[in-house]
Amino acid sequence: MAGRFALYTDADVHGPIVTGLVDRGWDVLRAVDAHPQGTDDEVHFETAAKPGRVLVANDKDQLLIALRWIEGRGPSADMSRGDRSSSIDSP
Repeated sequence: MAGRFALYTDADVHGPIVTGLVDRGWDVLRAVDAHPQGTDDEVHFETAAKPGRVLVANDKDQLLIALRWIEGRGPSADMSRGDRSSSIDSP
């Protein structure tokens, strides 16, 4: 749909919310479909940010990662400078 952006929902986002978004036409990639359970939050953040998806989460850890990224600190900060390589691409 025009004007909509792709979403990435963290594992803490409840199923009915995700179902509601999908039923209304949103492009949603769920964390549980992208990575195994227990994957580090930084990896989920990068998985959302790299292709330009908006991360939908409900935990303080993701907020802290986002704040570090915005401030230019931490591994994800490289992406804000246009460098699209990330630790999730490393062997």
